[in-house]
Amino acid sequence: MKPNNFPEKVIWYSIIGTYIFYFTGLLYFVAAFVGWVLTFYLLKKWWEQTERTPIDQRINVPWLVWVWIVCMLAMEVALIIGHIDFNLGMATMIKSTLGWVRGWALWALLPLIACLNVRPQLVSRAVCVLCLQTLILFPFYFSAYLLHIPTPWYTVPLNVFGGPPAAFTIAPYLFEAETGTFRIGFFAPWAAAIGFVGAVYFPLCMYEKDKRWRWIGMAASFLMCLVSGSRLAVLSVFIAWLIPEVIANLHRPFLLFIASGLSVVTGIFYQNILDSIEFLYGGFRNLRKSSSEVRENLDRIAIYRWSDAPITGHGTTEPGPHLVQFMPIGTHNNWTSLLFLKGIVGFFALAIPMVFSFIDLAVKAQKSLVAKIALRIFVAIFLNTFADTIEVSVYLIWPAVVFMGMGFQEQQSKTKNTYSYSNAMS
Repeated sequence: MKPNNFPEKVIWYSIIGTYIFYFTGLLYFVAAFVGWVLTFYLLKKWWEQTERTPIDQRINVPWLVWVWIVCMLAMEVALIIGHIDFNLGMATMIKSTLGWVRGWALWALLPLIACLNVRPQLVSRAVCVLCLQTLILFPFYFSAYLLHIPTPWYTVPLNVFGGPPAAFTIAPYLFEAETGTFRIGFFAPWAAAIGFVGAVYFPLCMYEKDKRWRWIGMAASFLMCLVSGSRLAVLSVFIAWLIPEVIANLHRPFLLFIASGLSVVTGIFYQNILDSIEFLYGGFRNLRKSSSEVRENLDRIAIYRWSDAPITGHGTTEPGPHLVQFMPIGTHNNWTSLLFLKGIVGFFALAIPMVFSFIDLAVKAQKSLVAKIALRIFVAIFLNTFADTIEVSVYLIWPAVVFMGMGFQEQQSKTKNTYSYSNAMS
């Protein structure tokens, strides 16, 4: 498979060149480059569009993409007001705005560039190629751990242009302080982030038509989840498969029959099921107990401090106390972070497009495979909003966000750019 036009070339080479960008310290800027360059290209094509433009080459922006655009602009408005309210200064405001350009803005621009003539099959294949590279490099990463090669290897001095310092630090592995086990981040700045990548790449690779590429992609994606040490990443793979599978088959009688049977069983064994869930949650939490406690305390502090600026938030993160191992307040859990950073405006600026996206993709998943895969990606993203700041992680998962935008384009009455379920999974 080869790219056929300018947008496909930009996306294709940006994905398969991930490790080159990572080792040279440029990866953090790639998603912003793709998003903004292709957005200006789209605007140019849209401006030049006439009635004579072939239907398959016209730019049509779905209503849901407009929702994302408006809501991400609201994020910037909340950011500016928060900086003004707390007198953070013009320099800090400009720095935070550049962060918005590379972060929240991409959650609107990446679905927008999906309106260009880009095949979903190309995005899926490019990710599978990246996954093959990951499988090839894994023995070298693992050998570095076995040989106790010092880590990190080096740091690229590009964080002067913004971004977390860890994004420019090249490290083959790291140790989990609590358990003493090693974790691998591959091209991510911290190990849990590569688990997030694996969770969204897994369904994306399922769209690949070629069986060999599909299994390579799925295997590498699940490997990312395992070596990341992220509990949520592994869980997300299964939940992101199960929920869309149920939703996509709601119209089938057999599913309603199974659901009715399960409701009866649930009613009879309600207490036993509740006890089992509590037991499993306790075990899940205690796998990395100190990490769970830090996250819970960060959430409590963020919610408590939210009352200081309930409408538009504090504008920027603040250093945390020893109780949370000095982790910044306004990080990790996306929802409590938004309340602290951007107030109720920021909270609903993410909640509104999330709700509409779920409804839209759930309806379209009944007929469209692209929408079904996009729904799986969306579920994985939503689950990770409770453990990671997706504003920062978007530069790692941007191909999946583009594919999700392709799901927004799907029409309930037709299946453009799709092939049958049986072909996809044969």
